[in-house]
Amino acid sequence: MVGRDDVLNAIALNSSMVNGARVVGPAVAGVLVAAVGEGWCFLLNGISYVAVIAGLLLMDIPRTKRESPSHSPLRDAVEGFRFVTRTEPVRRSHPAGTRELCRDAVRRPHARIRAVDSPRRRAAWAR
Repeated sequence: MVGRDDVLNAIALNSSMVNGARVVGPAVAGVLVAAVGEGWCFLLNGISYVAVIAGLLLMDIPRTKRESPSHSPLRDAVEGFRFVTRTEPVRRSHPAGTRELCRDAVRRPHARIRAVDSPRRRAAWAR
């Protein structure tokens, strides 16, 4: 969306806009809800999404030619795990989380199924 020279400025501007919206947004929303009601607020929110989608559609992004993969996704995943294990800053950043993620994905996929399909959850949805 921006050139390489402007990437840092674009990131800073985006962060400023997000943090500004976090501060100002709830106050503006409260005033709007009190003034016009919830229905009009939902309508304005929907219109704002249409404006964003229209802006995205109007962007002129040059097409890039995709290269066909020369090796399998499994090989890419193994290469990624090797990178994580061999790169000290990455390995130090979240060692416990990485171990748990890998352990859960490989050894305990049934744990997620049981959590979603538990009797307590079914009873809560049946009410």
